[in-house]
Amino acid sequence: MVGVGLGRLWDTHPRVAFVFHLILTVMLGGFALSFILSGNNWTAAVILTVGFLIMAAAPVFFTWLAIQDGWSRSD
Repeated sequence: MVGVGLGRLWDTHPRVAFVFHLILTVMLGGFALSFILSGNNWTAAVILTVGFLIMAAAPVFFTWLAIQDGWSRSD
Protein backbone atom coordinates (compact mmCIF):
# COMPACT_ATOMS: atom_id res chain seq x y z
CA MET A 1 0.00 0.00 0.00
CA VAL A 2 2.78 2.43 0.82
CA GLY A 3 4.50 1.64 -2.48
CA VAL A 4 1.32 2.37 -4.44
CA GLY A 5 0.80 5.62 -2.56
CA LEU A 6 4.38 6.70 -3.13
CA GLY A 7 4.12 5.74 -6.80
CA ARG A 8 1.05 7.92 -7.26
CA LEU A 9 2.74 10.74 -5.40
CA TRP A 10 5.68 10.49 -7.83
CA ASP A 11 3.19 11.14 -10.68
CA THR A 12 1.50 14.14 -9.12
CA HIS A 13 4.11 15.75 -6.83
CA PRO A 14 7.60 14.46 -7.67
CA ARG A 15 9.46 16.89 -5.39
CA VAL A 16 7.46 15.87 -2.32
CA ALA A 17 7.82 12.20 -3.27
CA PHE A 18 11.60 12.63 -3.56
CA VAL A 19 11.76 14.07 -0.03
CA PHE A 20 9.64 11.20 1.34
CA HIS A 21 11.79 8.69 -0.54
CA LEU A 22 14.94 10.26 0.89
CA ILE A 23 13.55 10.22 4.44
CA LEU A 24 12.51 6.57 4.13
CA THR A 25 15.92 5.63 2.73
CA VAL A 26 17.74 7.34 5.61
CA MET A 27 15.43 5.68 8.14
CA LEU A 28 16.05 2.22 6.65
CA GLY A 29 19.80 2.83 6.70
CA GLY A 30 19.65 4.03 10.30
CA PHE A 31 17.66 1.02 11.44
CA ALA A 32 20.02 -1.33 9.60
CA LEU A 33 23.03 0.39 11.16
CA SER A 34 21.53 0.14 14.65
CA PHE A 35 20.91 -3.60 14.20
CA ILE A 36 24.43 -4.11 12.85
CA LEU A 37 26.03 -2.18 15.72
CA SER A 38 23.98 -3.96 18.38
CA GLY A 39 24.86 -7.36 16.92
CA ASN A 40 21.65 -8.93 18.17
CA ASN A 41 19.60 -9.71 15.11
CA TRP A 42 21.63 -10.22 11.93
CA THR A 43 18.65 -11.38 9.88
CA ALA A 44 16.83 -8.10 10.41
CA ALA A 45 20.04 -6.18 9.72
CA VAL A 46 20.53 -7.95 6.39
CA ILE A 47 16.90 -7.41 5.35
CA LEU A 48 17.05 -3.72 6.26
CA THR A 49 20.39 -3.28 4.50
CA VAL A 50 19.02 -4.84 1.31
CA GLY A 51 15.97 -2.55 1.56
CA PHE A 52 18.24 0.44 2.02
CA LEU A 53 20.32 -0.47 -1.02
CA ILE A 54 17.22 -0.93 -3.18
CA MET A 55 15.74 2.37 -2.02
CA ALA A 56 19.03 4.20 -2.59
CA ALA A 57 19.59 2.70 -6.04
CA ALA A 58 16.05 3.18 -7.37
CA PRO A 59 16.21 6.96 -8.05
CA VAL A 60 19.65 6.59 -9.62
CA PHE A 61 18.52 3.76 -11.89
CA PHE A 62 15.29 5.45 -12.97
CA THR A 63 17.09 8.74 -13.61
CA TRP A 64 19.60 6.92 -15.81
CA LEU A 65 16.73 5.16 -17.61
CA ALA A 66 14.93 8.48 -18.18
CA ILE A 67 18.11 10.01 -19.63
CA GLN A 68 18.48 7.05 -21.98
CA ASP A 69 14.88 7.53 -23.21
CA GLY A 70 15.33 11.27 -23.80
CA TRP A 71 12.96 12.27 -21.02
CA SER A 72 12.63 15.98 -20.26
CA ARG A 73 10.72 17.98 -17.69
CA SER A 74 7.22 19.04 -18.65
CA ASP A 75 6.91 22.06 -16.35
